[in-house]
Formats: sequence, structure tokens, C-alpha cells
Amino acid sequence: MNPDSQSDRRLMPRKSAAIRRKAVQEPAPAPKRAGAKSARLREDFRSFARVAILSAAEEVLADEGLHAARIEEIAQRARVAVGTIYNLVGDRDALIHEIMRARHAEVLALLAKTLKTHKQAPFRAQVHAAAFAMFEYFGSHSRFFRLVLESEPAAVGGKLGAAARTKQATMLEIHKLFR
Repeated sequence: MNPDSQSDRRLMPRKSAAIRRKAVQEPAPAPKRAGAKSARLREDFRSFARVAILSAAEEVLADEGLHAARIEEIAQRARVAVGTIYNLVGDRDALIHEIMRARHAEVLALLAKTLKTHKQAPFRAQVHAAAFAMFEYFGSHSRFFRLVLESEPAAVGGKLGAAARTKQATMLEIHKLFR
């Protein structure tokens, strides 16, 4: 059936004049914006995947050791592709630095909250509460604590310079909190 031919046009249904006028007067509805929803979904996935990667990396690094852990094993434990780790976090050094940065931020937040809670207490009670909070934190994150202890010689050797700088920045922030 060729729609251009005269005989075929007679076989095709014709639109009524009312339908044609309505189509001209009313603009077509705007397509729904799926872009904003998919962008939010992508960002949610990135956040979720990043948390899973950092958690799995902390476990694998603590179990296998800082230098023996493989990105493939981290990816398998996080249930993501190896490329996802490289896209969201980076290589092994960036992964270690990101874990250290995240845990240092948690420690600072915990100390700030503890010191704010015990602000009216004498200095000795504040230090006691802060030390208790720190021991409790490192007790619940003993794998991270092991990772920190293992990274000390590497940081001194310059292999993990960014991690060493993060540690120094964290120590400065702790000193500021206690002032």
C-alpha cells in the first residue's frame, strides 16, 4: 500500500475536522523528564557502590594485608566490576587513602560530639570521655586499626604520602578540638 497513491488514500481512515482543529490548537504534551530521575538514580548507585567498595576494601586489606590485597578480590566482595572501583575511587593507593580519609572523618566527628557532650565537665573528664570513645571506636573497627598500623611503615617510606598527610591533618584537627 503506497500512501501517496490516490486509491490508497481512500482506504485510509480520515481524521475529522474537529480532531484536526484540536491537534492544531493544543500543543503536544511535553515528554516527561526521565533525565533528572535517571541522574538521581545514577548518583544513588554511585553512593551505594562507593560505600560497598570502601567496606569491602577495608575487609580485604585487613585480611590480606596492605600489599597482598588484590583489586579483583575487593570487587568480588563488593559485588561490583573492577572498572567500577577504578571509576569511582581509583587505584589501590587512592582506595587506601579514601578509607583513611573516611575513617579519620568519623574519628573527628566522634571526638567533636564527645567533647561537645562533655563540654561542662572538667578537662580530665573530657579527656577520659574522649579516650573511651576512641577505644570504643577502634574496638569496633579493629580491622581499620590494623590497617593503620600496617600503613605506618609505608607512609614513612613515602609510598602512601597522601595517607600520611591525611593523618597529619587529622592530628592537627584533634589538637584543635582539645584546645
